[in-house]
Amino acid sequence: MFTILTQRVRGGVQAVIVSCVLSVAAFSQSSQDSAFTTTHQSFSSVGFNVSSVSGMGLSFRHHMNSPGLIQFTGGFLTSDQSTSYSLGFEFQYELSLKETFRYYVALGIGTYSGSDSKTTAMGFGMGLEVPIIGSGAIYESVTAGFDIFYPSLYMETGKTDVVTVGGSLYLFYNF
Repeated sequence: MFTILTQRVRGGVQAVIVSCVLSVAAFSQSSQDSAFTTTHQSFSSVGFNVSSVSGMGLSFRHHMNSPGLIQFTGGFLTSDQSTSYSLGFEFQYELSLKETFRYYVALGIGTYSGSDSKTTAMGFGMGLEVPIIGSGAIYESVTAGFDIFYPSLYMETGKTDVVTVGGSLYLFYNF
């Protein structure tokens, strides 16, 4: 038991160190860009998020006049035999200072429930978002992006907790 706990702690510490190094590298790159802005555009978004960490379904998010963005996601599926649902939250801290793309660190949490099980997930990671339709500026476009979460902790009722990689794919209309 103690050996398993020691391995999990060691793996978690390594993941945090790797994530911090990537964050510092991304931040130093954004501060060296010659065409950077010092302000952030406030905007809201609606769309779809499919994530193993921060929920699946319809999603709303708000980017503040700061590097922070909050996102809420929820969805459900029902059939004759069962109903499943998912609720999630994600906080993103933008490292890029560009209007044409975003890269960021993210912290997510979600709960997934089916007829036989309930899983709670938490994760720390990084992501990238780019415009696919629109003016080219993130806050005036339809955008697509992804997150990679590591470490991600999955806690399922009645089972052993698992630390692994998680991910998200999303599509948003920004206004």
